[in-house]
Amino acid sequence: MTIPFWHNVSLVLLVVEAFLLALIPLVVLYFVNRGLRQFRSSLRPFSLQVRMRAQQVEQVTAQVGELIVAPIIAIYALGARLHRILRTIAGLPRKGIHL
Repeated sequence: MTIPFWHNVSLVLLVVEAFLLALIPLVVLYFVNRGLRQFRSSLRPFSLQVRMRAQQVEQVTAQVGELIVAPIIAIYALGARLHRILRTIAGLPRKGIHL
């Protein structure tokens, strides 16, 4: 048994070790992926309920927002309208860009 023989044996052992060390994370990732698929499939029935509840919350939020914000916008528009009418009656020039 000469040095080239042991050199070849050590290379083969190194390749086998590298393969086995790379195989361990791959096996772990495989089982993690399988577990995540099962977990996601168990969550699917709940996702429809969550989506429906989110739509209900969105609708209620939009309705309440309209009830709260609409009067504020109407008051602001009325103020702007009155301001413009008074400026017109007073003969003052319009603000902004004149074309």
